[in-house]
Amino acid sequence: MKWYRSIAVKSFVIAFLATHIPLLTLIAVVTLRPQWLTAWGVLLSTLAATLIASGFVIWTLWRLFRPLRQAADGLVGFMTHGKPVAMSLGSQDEIGRLVQLLVQSLAHMD
Repeated sequence: MKWYRSIAVKSFVIAFLATHIPLLTLIAVVTLRPQWLTAWGVLLSTLAATLIASGFVIWTLWRLFRPLRQAADGLVGFMTHGKPVAMSLGSQDEIGRLVQLLVQSLAHMD
């Protein structure tokens, strides 16, 4: 597995971007819109940037952990109805590898 596909690296990038989106927004406000440098202007621009960054984090984490949700749903279907676990090609990180091994092991059990 390549180092940049690791959950640790992906988590770092998510945290880095989530932290720096509001910071870069404040820098942009100071340099591009100095008339917004009131208490309310800074508060509202920071709040908007923080909400955007939070939305980015939630969306990214939702996508990152999608293979785990699919595996859990597939495992429930396997245990209750005996249906084979159908998985799309997942990510190449630790989560994707775990899910692929789970699907392979369930295929051997069937």
